Amino acid sequence: MAHLWRKCVLLLMAVVTALAMVPGRGWAEVPAARADIILVLDRSGSMVKNDPQGLTDIGPQVFVDMLEPDDRVAVVAFDTNARVLLPLSPVGDGSAARKALTEMGRPAGQWTDIKAALTAAMEQVGQPTAERAPAVLLLTDGKPETQADGVPPGYREEMAQVVSRLAGRAVPVFTVGLGAADAETLGQIATGTRAEAFAATSAAQAVEVFTEVLSRVKERRVVLSFTEDLAPGVAGPVHSFQVPPYTRLLTLSGVATGGVALKGTAPGGGALEAAPGARLSQGANYAVLTIPSPAPGTWSVQLAGEGRAVAQAQTESSLRLTLVSPQPYSQVNSNATTPVEVAVTGDPDPQVPLEIWVQAGASPAVRLTPDPGPKGKHNGSIAMDDGRLAVWAMRAGGEVARRDFLLYPVEGVAPAAGAAAGAKAARRPTWPWLAAGAIATLGALLALGALNWRRLVRRDEQLSGRLGTHSLAGRGKTQLIGDLARLEARLVPRGWAPLAGLGLVRRDLQIYIHQQSSGVRIQINDRPLGDGRLYHEDEVIIGGETLTYINPRIPRRPKSAPPRRAALARRPAGRPTLKG
Repeated sequence: MAHLWRKCVLLLMAVVTALAMVPGRGWAEVPAARADIILVLDRSGSMVKNDPQGLTDIGPQVFVDMLEPDDRVAVVAFDTNARVLLPLSPVGDGSAARKALTEMGRPAGQWTDIKAALTAAMEQVGQPTAERAPAVLLLTDGKPETQADGVPPGYREEMAQVVSRLAGRAVPVFTVGLGAADAETLGQIATGTRAEAFAATSAAQAVEVFTEVLSRVKERRVVLSFTEDLAPGVAGPVHSFQVPPYTRLLTLSGVATGGVALKGTAPGGGALEAAPGARLSQGANYAVLTIPSPAPGTWSVQLAGEGRAVAQAQTESSLRLTLVSPQPYSQVNSNATTPVEVAVTGDPDPQVPLEIWVQAGASPAVRLTPDPGPKGKHNGSIAMDDGRLAVWAMRAGGEVARRDFLLYPVEGVAPAAGAAAGAKAARRPTWPWLAAGAIATLGALLALGALNWRRLVRRDEQLSGRLGTHSLAGRGKTQLIGDLARLEARLVPRGWAPLAGLGLVRRDLQIYIHQQSSGVRIQINDRPLGDGRLYHEDEVIIGGETLTYINPRIPRRPKSAPPRRAALARRPAGRPTLKG
């Protein structure tokens, strides 16, 4: 039993220590497959002027319907103040989020308190984990304004602190500025949290931006995007696009002011809506079709409806390409080559060689070299004359995955600072996780030790109490041998019981209690401890210290009752004899 207990303790130590060694998610790590999205929407009265048809109210609904059931979403509305309309909740079938967005009503607020909006968003997100990645999407058409003359003193400094806290928690804030929005402030919020600022000159473009942001957050690739005018009763032109191998999800979306329907074909000629597992979400002005594990090949889509229409097709690959260095949205030197490192995960066919290529703007594409060390890492260097960096994977002569990243080329930034050192600076340090893991390990072990010590001292017969500066607890059965009562016991320093329960701090003893009519003598191992007096057979006084001997099978008697005499048997050979 003792060996089994020690094995359990060692197993727990190994598991907890392994968990403690897992670092926190930094900017460079593989983003999670599940997202926590906080939609932060401007409801000030000026939004009605910039979006009289309410298209920016449709964009968030399309965004929600393009998420997966295991993703989570929260809705924050702001104008003079910020209000959480939907706390962070699983998307599920999207009904809760759509209800919150519908009940939000048309914008009518007076001011635009962006600081309050960001603060409310920060309260809804937690720390990024290996399973989830949070992101904030902020839509506004104005600038920070809480009073007639703008904002009070210190307002922008406080807002900068909120942005800094979001960045410290690795929460990117993607901003969408509609019309004459404060592009400078929105750009500072986005770049300060390693995200991207989008500008939309019209409400229809803002809807397109919503789906563009989703492709950033969910590691999706936009394979088709178009805008067209639809006439009632007339189907629009057919648009074709390619779905690469290893695609785990295909989403098609269409938005039109007078309503829209999605039609089209899959490879082989089958209808879009008849694809296995296809799920259609339909609103008054939009439609979203989600198809899991689509067949690779040529697909087509066709819109029918009325009014100005915006449509997109996005694919999400099971083969993930992560830009480790330089960090996405980081600064790089535009006057020198930049080291590039890409990590490949989720490869469903790792035995077949995979080529990783990168290209910055219009510069020539560069093939990266597989790292002989960590599996799935590819390295190289490229001249960053453009902030757009494309990364794609080739296998058997065909493209199987692609991602686009945004960087900020700046003259004079050292390559080390812009790339490898930038990754190190951006990644959250791992020592807090190690310290927390160590504390959790120690706490768990001490708790187990304390429980085990209580188990040991609650055996059928006990010898417990204090001897000097030590605590004493018995174990096993007392043996009455002649006029000796022998008990196996453990002696530990007072207050160290949890460590004794783990077997780390203890001294195993053989205790002999010699019972006589005149009193009691105790011998530990071969050393006599001293004389004492016996009170109703369960309490011994030795040198001013109290030693309690409990045998649950013998009922306790009041102190006025005469003491029992222990049964006598033959004395074992070699045992010491204590004379009264």
